[in-house]
Amino acid sequence: MLARRAKIVLCACVAACAGVWWNVMYLQQGTRADILARTQRLGETARRPPPPALIEPGKAHPTVEIPSVASVIPEPEIDADVVRAVQRELALRGYEPGPADGLIHPVTRAAVMAYEHDHGLPLTARPSEEILKSILFGVPADASGKVVGEPQPQAQEIIRSVQESLAGLGYPISKVDGRMGEETVRAIRAFEAKNDLTPSGRVSGALLLKLRDVAVARQRRASAR
Repeated sequence: MLARRAKIVLCACVAACAGVWWNVMYLQQGTRADILARTQRLGETARRPPPPALIEPGKAHPTVEIPSVASVIPEPEIDADVVRAVQRELALRGYEPGPADGLIHPVTRAAVMAYEHDHGLPLTARPSEEILKSILFGVPADASGKVVGEPQPQAQEIIRSVQESLAGLGYPISKVDGRMGEETVRAIRAFEAKNDLTPSGRVSGALLLKLRDVAVARQRRASAR
């Protein structure tokens, strides 16, 4: 009795498999060759690696970089703790040196130059130990507002960057020379007055930040056209 039932079940399974095969090979759309080809293509598609993403997950879209102000100028010979202390002390005095992160940003250099200009020191643009001591312990009271000597190379680079930015905005800069001549002073004053800054005629952290903002705004307007 059990053997007879087993035979019946086996025959039913064979019949079911045959029905499935018949349906696949002859009742589906297309010829047998078409179906086999489609099956092969599906297998190849499954094995094929997915195309690389245009932008990897977790990464931002590329952005337009604003040069000169946003970049970081490396200065390995100055201790990061000294730079951080200078940034902190300048910020407390309203010089806007950027974040107190120990990196020598152009904005930090410009803030140092503003402090040097206001206290009659040579324009170095270096957040050095000497500047830190000057900030903490003071300078002669009668030195204020007197610029001493030629700007040092780092300061000249910042001045050139300011001159190029002002010239690009249409201010009358006939010579990009890294010097604080009368023409550069007048152009800085004009830009400051137009952009809600106190006219000072000197390079400062606030000036570089505002130049960056104006450049970004112009770039966005140009992209929107």
